[in-house]
Amino acid sequence: MERFSNFLNSYTKSFNKVYRRKGSLFIDFMKRNCVVEENDFSTFEWYIHKNAVHHHLTKSVGQWIHDSYSVLLSDLPTFLLRNELFDWFGSKQEFVKFHQRVVYSKTQDLE
Repeated sequence: MERFSNFLNSYTKSFNKVYRRKGSLFIDFMKRNCVVEENDFSTFEWYIHKNAVHHHLTKSVGQWIHDSYSVLLSDLPTFLLRNELFDWFGSKQEFVKFHQRVVYSKTQDLE
């Protein structure tokens, strides 16, 4: 976490300098969870990719340009462990199928 924190602090300082502003850019607290049970990993993967839909930034998983979903499905070079991830789900097709589940938006969750 220290390396990540240093990166965010450095970015914030640069951003503030360029835009002549002060203050934080990011939420102070980042929630972390450990993968304890096998099911946790799939749950975290789902959470990451459905989050943009949940918060009304896109209409479906894979449309958000800032998540890893489309990169994972592409043939572009990446540092992501794409083959290991597909193996976890059984295949690339099973990974896609897993992500085709219905995503409820934040407002639907409250109803």
